[in-house]
Amino acid sequence: MILCLPSVLQNASMETYAITPFWIQVFWLSFLSKSEALAKILGNMIGTFLEVHEDSLNEGWGPFLRMRVEIDVSKPLLRGQFVPFPWMAGELWIDYRYGRLPDFCYECGIIGHVFDKCPLFFEKLDEGIEPNLPYGPWMEGSPLPRSSYDRQLPAVLANVTNSEKGKQILDTTEIIESNNKYLHLLRLNCLSSQSPKGFSFKDQASSSG
Repeated sequence: MILCLPSVLQNASMETYAITPFWIQVFWLSFLSKSEALAKILGNMIGTFLEVHEDSLNEGWGPFLRMRVEIDVSKPLLRGQFVPFPWMAGELWIDYRYGRLPDFCYECGIIGHVFDKCPLFFEKLDEGIEPNLPYGPWMEGSPLPRSSYDRQLPAVLANVTNSEKGKQILDTTEIIESNNKYLHLLRLNCLSSQSPKGFSFKDQASSSG
């Protein structure tokens, strides 16, 4: 069951109840790419970005970026996306997992019913097509990390030379600067087009084949 907070003197419509906030976990991001700017871009492509869990921006906190997003639960859940990064040869697939996810269909990906109650599931059976169930329990969010972590850059080993230390710092700085340039270009392209040339995000939501 999904609850919607009422507003004073507002008549709630079915569309109102269809928009619901979820904490979404983003897995398989490249190292040092986690940022609030990236969370906003991804969140607004999934639905409407609300906030980011600040601890999840630190690489030592856990394996995913966590953000709160309003999504339309009348549509199939988004399983993931291919995301282009300028320092990678191809596109990177990222997984989305949802915190406190209620019953949803493993066949059509819509919240509110399970697959053995889904018309699409039975339609495929009637046509002699074996459903492949593109969704599954793996879309449920993972427990949040509880262990302590270091917010600073990783400690440098004692036997590393000064030149090697400097190279590590420069390498890290270059990655961060590259990330910032990429996010700036991606933001400009997202503003100019819903499917920006050179930075297209391939949504993988309702496709079952």
